[in-house]
Amino acid sequence: MPTVLCARELAAIDNESREHLTRLRQFCSCPHEASLHVLVDATGRLRDLLATRFALEESCECEDPIPVASHLASQMQELHGEHQGLFADISSIFEQAKRNFYQGTLRFTAQRLGERLDGFYDRLVEHEVRDNRILLQLYDDDFGVGD
Repeated sequence: MPTVLCARELAAIDNESREHLTRLRQFCSCPHEASLHVLVDATGRLRDLLATRFALEESCECEDPIPVASHLASQMQELHGEHQGLFADISSIFEQAKRNFYQGTLRFTAQRLGERLDGFYDRLVEHEVRDNRILLQLYDDDFGVGD
């Protein structure tokens, strides 16, 4: 279960990540020639934020181990296993954006990148919803219902 300090840091990273995702999705829907570097920069920053978030999430749980029911422990391990795939997805999107930027084709591929970002966003949100459900269940199990 994350400590209060970890929870605050995770929330700050989540807020900044959402801002970058929103900017990226808006940009891909209407790319401007003069600001194509924004797509590359924001995608790289999002990748870095998610790497930090996943590492922090996993380290916070190691710092503050609590007894976890086996069904929740297996769900937590499954979610942690998804971190690598999510990171690989955003890294691939970043590499494609960077490659297209240097080739001068980014404007023409922004829509495709937008579709990939939308798919990534959906997977990330679904992942975080399941993660939050587990955290709520941990708190419920730890403190009990109706306390």
